[in-house]
Amino acid sequence: MTESLVQEKIALLNRYEESSEQFQSCYEQIIFDIVKTKDLFTVVRKESSVESIKDRTAPIFCGIGYNDIPSVWLFTEESIAKEYTNRYNLKNDEIGLYKKVAIEELTVFLFNAMFSGVSGLIVDEGKNTLTTNVYDLVNTSLLAMQRQPVLEKQEYKIMTLFNQMKFGSKKLWIIPAKETTGEELIFNQFSPLQFEKTIKIYTNQDESKKESLKHGYKSEFSASVDIKSLYQVLNHSINKGIEEVLFVGNDYEVRMSFIKVLNILARMNGQ
Repeated sequence: MTESLVQEKIALLNRYEESSEQFQSCYEQIIFDIVKTKDLFTVVRKESSVESIKDRTAPIFCGIGYNDIPSVWLFTEESIAKEYTNRYNLKNDEIGLYKKVAIEELTVFLFNAMFSGVSGLIVDEGKNTLTTNVYDLVNTSLLAMQRQPVLEKQEYKIMTLFNQMKFGSKKLWIIPAKETTGEELIFNQFSPLQFEKTIKIYTNQDESKKESLKHGYKSEFSASVDIKSLYQVLNHSINKGIEEVLFVGNDYEVRMSFIKVLNILARMNGQ
């Protein structure tokens, strides 16, 4: 596979309707081709020294991309990376702020970046650009290494929610178990209401309050949680027999294993 094929496939991708099978097939092939490409290049941080750029130890740059999404930039040809850094004057002592990166290094970096708010990937091929998410590349790369993917497709929404909570003001809502005391609520030492070994976490406060009336509460009641308090509540509930978490959004529902959610939250809280 030559790098020019990635450019050709991105150009072809733009001709398809995003909901079509042709689009999905072409998109998956592009991600696979990138994973198999020997020469990949990425932008490095502005403070990188000339020496670190030359020996390829310079740290990878994350910046605000399309739609204000924190992103990483990727190129399959050095000439395009050089042109990009020249265009935006990304230089140190006339040396372009980019480096060659192995897919293994890139995968580890993107995996860690996922938990720090980075979700965008911009594959810049000059005339043709692909704007996508980091999750597909990380998962495809891990599968190529014969390892399990980090997230399922439907779980991408939840990772985005968690990052909105960690780096923004987003909150979620939980219906506490009916025996919960006021003190337990204050210190996040309560367990959520269980539905046959499943707990529900809501993105909409009104929906959570209405649901509470169906399960014995005399008045509408739910507790708001941020990224820290959500981890505290779930960690407190680790021995309560919970197996599954159901995230209830305005127009979607996503099921994840309790342990998987807890592990992600632990990582995002520095545990």
